[in-house]
Amino acid sequence: MNEQDVQFEFIRKIPVFYEDEFLGTRDCRLLIVENKLLVAAFAVREINSAFEVRIRHYLDHFDKKLGLLVNFHGERLAIRSVRIP
Repeated sequence: MNEQDVQFEFIRKIPVFYEDEFLGTRDCRLLIVENKLLVAAFAVREINSAFEVRIRHYLDHFDKKLGLLVNFHGERLAIRSVRIP
């Protein structure tokens, strides 16, 4: 992405709060592309609703509207888009 001049940020951890109290950090390994698109990559048998819930939380946390769940498991790459209003 650097060679094609695509702006991106790799996020490794996000802060976790409960009722305004800091509890620690959580591993997340996300890409934010062009400050618009959030990409979460996995290698799991199937992407279920728990993954969609997780990326919706990430979208809300980073104030983004569009995310991609990318699954590298198996012979074919699976991509699912997730939008929040």
